[in-house]
Amino acid sequence: MKRKVIKIGPATLVVSLPSSWTKKYGIQKGDELEIEERGRTMQINTKKEISKDEITVNISKFSPIIMRALGILYKVGHKKINIVYGSLKEKPDEMYRGKGLKEIDLIRRAASSYTGMDIEKFSKGQAINEIQLIERANVVYEEFDNTLNHAFLHLTQISEQVTEALSENDKTCEKEIDLTDNLINQTTNFCQKILNKQGYHEFNKTHFIYSIVIGIEDLGDRYRILYEDYAAKKIKKVNPEIVKILKKLDFMLNEFYTIFRKFEIKRLTSLAYKYHEVFFDLEKAVFKIKKEEVFILAYLTDISNRIYDLLEPLMAFYNEKLSE
Repeated sequence: MKRKVIKIGPATLVVSLPSSWTKKYGIQKGDELEIEERGRTMQINTKKEISKDEITVNISKFSPIIMRALGILYKVGHKKINIVYGSLKEKPDEMYRGKGLKEIDLIRRAASSYTGMDIEKFSKGQAINEIQLIERANVVYEEFDNTLNHAFLHLTQISEQVTEALSENDKTCEKEIDLTDNLINQTTNFCQKILNKQGYHEFNKTHFIYSIVIGIEDLGDRYRILYEDYAAKKIKKVNPEIVKILKKLDFMLNEFYTIFRKFEIKRLTSLAYKYHEVFFDLEKAVFKIKKEEVFILAYLTDISNRIYDLLEPLMAFYNEKLSE
């Protein structure tokens, strides 16, 4: 879009703001905007956010992706979510991790991972049941970097928890691992909400950082599900080759976090080599493990690929450093 420069008085040059943008963010006369000069480019920012006040949804229609549907409504920024759900006597949703959880259980679990949002109202009727989630705390953009750091730390923690559990054949860690996964969900949900409502402070990098946040959330899920499936099977002792690969994946995640905090091309390429090393380890492990352990290799292959895929948004995020 183009704008003509208008001259007011002897020296003041003025450019009008697009009406679509001012309406979207509710810009009014007298509001203060932040202007950042970047060579030939001028970036204009507002601390206002896109307002999405209230929405009502019948969550029963979304089984077995109820928690994903609710998560989207939180992440896009709705301040009040009215959730209509099924009878308390409904048949449990066996599709959710095989735990036989009812819709109300899923709603409560989802709400526990939404920072700043609480259950305001719970009503039960003959025709419909309803829960209302309401935002009690404003999203503070300045908390983004700190929250993302915590998401990374929780991710490295869950990988180490799973590695330790499988190496020691410990099948009693489900609650601890589930708690860590929920902390990952809390932090990544909050980060996604901020990015959806306000964008990243370097707006042209919003997509890249969003991809990294989603990657953290997905990796946490992979580790949790890996452990749950392992704990449910009769495996007395995990093959040492599997433990060796798990430890290398722990290293890869910690290294990825280190590079994210301080980008270095040498460490980046070293991490890529480590991925190929793990790839060959996985190929060789197929011939050394028992058939009941094959599912673990499938998870480890998925996790290693997901870490490797995150190198692309990481490089895009630091694209200006690639020429150094």
